[in-house]
Amino acid sequence: MIANDDKVYDLINYAIGTIKCVTQTSKEVQKMTVQNQMIAVLSKALQKTFVIGGNQNYNKQSMILVQISGALRNLANVEDSYGLLLHCKMLPKLCEIYGDDRFKGHKELILNVSRLLSKVSIDFQCAEQMVQTKNTKVFLGTLE
Repeated sequence: MIANDDKVYDLINYAIGTIKCVTQTSKEVQKMTVQNQMIAVLSKALQKTFVIGGNQNYNKQSMILVQISGALRNLANVEDSYGLLLHCKMLPKLCEIYGDDRFKGHKELILNVSRLLSKVSIDFQCAEQMVQTKNTKVFLGTLE
């Protein structure tokens, strides 16, 4: 067991960053990654990011969330990913992150999340799940 939370954050960040990079360009790799349940794995990682170290290490959490949202954005190129994102309830959590004051200053994270949400919003069910989060005011507020 790794006793140092910083080392755990760094390890998770590196591992998910590798997934993000590997899925960046090849549609075939993206499709295989989706088929091998990576969205469910990233969903668990997203949930656990807020457990490791409590809610005290926002900078490290933000770095991991950047990698998770980037990997999900890459995987959203595969249409089969939409149903998995819905099933894993990733979109409400991403909407929550987008509207969370703790992360507003982290431009790369907000950019990644907004790009992912924009990409999947072309699917009616994804858009519907996003609207049900009641974060539409937050989305519209960023346009001001």
